[in-house]
Amino acid sequence: MEKPVQKIPGYNERQTSVLQWLKEDGSKVVTIRELRSVYGISKETARTDLTALVEKGWIKYYHINKKTYAFVKDDRFDEQAAALQTM
Repeated sequence: MEKPVQKIPGYNERQTSVLQWLKEDGSKVVTIRELRSVYGISKETARTDLTALVEKGWIKYYHINKKTYAFVKDDRFDEQAAALQTM
């Protein structure tokens, strides 16, 4: 999973990686814990990164349990990815 990721303007390396993971595996579920583990960042930083992607329409989330959220591709993901490639 850790191959070089092409930088997307306006997104940090972690956010770009999440988008790449979801592009490669459309059924992938990303968690705050996974992002923390891969990048060695705080829970707050991971949540901020993922929340920004939710706000930009790339991903959506749902509750796994009382404290855990799962982040998955939003319905608009493929459309937005195609628009990025035409830029």
